[in-house]
Amino acid sequence: MYVLSLYFQDPAGFGMSAFEAGVATLPAAAAMIAITPLITPLAVKIGTRMAIAGGFGLAAAGFAALAFVESSWSYAVFVLPLVLVSAGLGLANGPASSASTAVVAEEQVGQASGISNMARYVGGSLWVAAIATIYNGVIKDRTEAGDTPADALAAGLARGSVFLAICAGAGIALVLLMARHKQPQQRAVDRAAAAAVTTHTIPIRPRPTASATTEASSPGTT
Repeated sequence: MYVLSLYFQDPAGFGMSAFEAGVATLPAAAAMIAITPLITPLAVKIGTRMAIAGGFGLAAAGFAALAFVESSWSYAVFVLPLVLVSAGLGLANGPASSASTAVVAEEQVGQASGISNMARYVGGSLWVAAIATIYNGVIKDRTEAGDTPADALAAGLARGSVFLAICAGAGIALVLLMARHKQPQQRAVDRAAAAAVTTHTIPIRPRPTASATTEASSPGTT
């Protein structure tokens, strides 16, 4: 979204204003909103692992389409890849967060959810830096090689999209690699943690031990 916003606003691209570029990314937001109610039922039906892999697959398809961007493309050509990327990442995010809490003890769900959030934010920051480096580097190299500003801009976006498609493919490979491990049965608290992943973590009260339960039921014993 970062480099697409730059592309849309660049005079060699579409020359949009900041407001127009924001409006141009609305299909991505709409796709995220539309798929949100479907994530949990779909994950329950096909399994968390397949939901994550399917989400990364959709995102990879969207990035792969953007890898063929040319300076002659109109805005309409960007809409479908935008929808695929947004819907795919939205589909993968919730089940992935749910899986991260399903593998820990109940009293550690809060910590696991917090680590999952931290990894997502740190990873997002690093990937923005990586994609911006590729985008700007390719544009500079192509401009110095004699390409027109429009062609150089499109080449930067295309090369960055290839990188992100590879990253999404690596996500699929990681999910398939984890298929060798037994998938834990998700609990209600895991689904709650996934639903709240974008806003906060969920503190969980530790379950009483068997001895504590016995003492509570028999206060006269020592």
